[in-house]
Amino acid sequence: MNIPELHSPDLAAAHFDFDSIVIGGGAAGLAASMVLARARRRVLLIDAGAQNNLRTTHAGGVFLHDGEAPASLYARALEQLAVYPTFKRRQALVTSAGAVDGGFRLVSEPEGLPPEVLTAKTIVLAQGVQFSPSKIPGADALWGTSVVNCPFCDGYESRDLHVLVAGTSDYLTHMAAMLPAWIDDLSYAEGTEIAGMKRGTEGLEVRFTDGRSETFGRAFVQQEWTQRTALADALGCARLDDGLLQLDGFGQTTVAGVFAAGDQSANAMQVNLAVGSGHAAGTGAVFALVIEPD
Repeated sequence: MNIPELHSPDLAAAHFDFDSIVIGGGAAGLAASMVLARARRRVLLIDAGAQNNLRTTHAGGVFLHDGEAPASLYARALEQLAVYPTFKRRQALVTSAGAVDGGFRLVSEPEGLPPEVLTAKTIVLAQGVQFSPSKIPGADALWGTSVVNCPFCDGYESRDLHVLVAGTSDYLTHMAAMLPAWIDDLSYAEGTEIAGMKRGTEGLEVRFTDGRSETFGRAFVQQEWTQRTALADALGCARLDDGLLQLDGFGQTTVAGVFAAGDQSANAMQVNLAVGSGHAAGTGAVFALVIEPD
């Protein structure tokens, strides 16, 4: 039987600054960092603090943490990661990435400080997606509280409310098939029919373009987003027809040593799925660090 050559934690990727750099400090990046830190890998988590769900007051349906605020989940994860001596974290924005001999070179820009060049044997991309501004006036300011978009995350908490669903005709058709599983009192309107919305004393006040006004308990509003593609594209990672990165079962992209997790790897933006994909990517990165390829 052939035994693969293994690397000790002290020798793996020794000429790099880190064994792995995880980019993005949301659920996926934190989960990947935990796997790497527990494997005694020198892991750096770089986070710009731009998670889309930081504004939300609760994360519905998160296993063992149902209803806890995402900000609280992230803070607790960082407290747990701080116990591991090989884990480090920096608040910065990664502005470029490229390959070097046997690994990768990144440039990070901490706010108010000079750019920093860092190297690693592996990378985990977990920056999530960039939400596009809503065309409905007032919706963005209420996102994550009175305005939501995921029935799996917020449907149960909306079950007894008078709920507005707003978006394109295709979105309304899709949600009309989905939302009655959670909510009985539903109204529907295309986004172009809404002149504005704001938080009022009695709930969510919505003004329509025909002059009507109505108060709702909550609104499910179509949310558009774009992938944060700059780093993956610079590294040469291939994409599928739907724009998602092409990955193997452990989150490795078509570029050996580059892994992806969370919203970079799936269209369903949920904390549970992000944690699972982050754990898989972290596991894949550990495999890449400790087992020489044939």
